Amino acid sequence: MNKHIRLIAIGLVLIGGLFVWDRNNSTVEVMGATVLNMEQIDQAGGPDQYTITVVTAQGDTLTLSGTENEPRFSEGDSICVQKVMRKTAPDEYRRAVSGTDC
Repeated sequence: MNKHIRLIAIGLVLIGGLFVWDRNNSTVEVMGATVLNMEQIDQAGGPDQYTITVVTAQGDTLTLSGTENEPRFSEGDSICVQKVMRKTAPDEYRRAVSGTDC
């Protein structure tokens, strides 16, 4: 039994360490954007997912990471977008949580 508890503790420490490492090595920038279109991703038998395309104030067109929730906004609405920058991965764009100022 002690071996199982030790393995669980080691796993939790590793997960916590990865979380702290990612938080310290990534930067998040929040920017305003306007929704261009929303498309449902066709996944045979899987959950509904949507791809959201936006245009930023600088004129850049971005595709946000897929979301499993049906968007509660329309084309032309203004939303906040998070740009997550990591040293070890390409930039990721996703919708900011509601209540975020941009």
